[in-house]
Amino acid sequence: MKTPHRLNRTKYWTAGKEEHEDIIINTTCQYFKKDREDVLSKSRRCDLIPPRHQITKFLYERTELSTSQVALIMGYKNHSSIYHSIKDVDNLMEIYPDYK
Repeated sequence: MKTPHRLNRTKYWTAGKEEHEDIIINTTCQYFKKDREDVLSKSRRCDLIPPRHQITKFLYERTELSTSQVALIMGYKNHSSIYHSIKDVDNLMEIYPDYK
């Protein structure tokens, strides 16, 4: 299924079946012990940033979604936020090898 460039977030999440993206989001939220609604919100709390960045990296690298589509799912304003998230996770993994 080819995903349209402009993804309607409400319609996308009410598709009826659990998508690969939902599994990534739910699993990461469980690992970090955070609520899905909190992680996907626009809150800037520092305890929500690591799971949000991990989800962003996983969605971009393990799905066929473009950066703009991942930004829309995550509630970011544009695709440059995706590159920033991925860079942050990569830097943390380089500094702390146990960070996965």
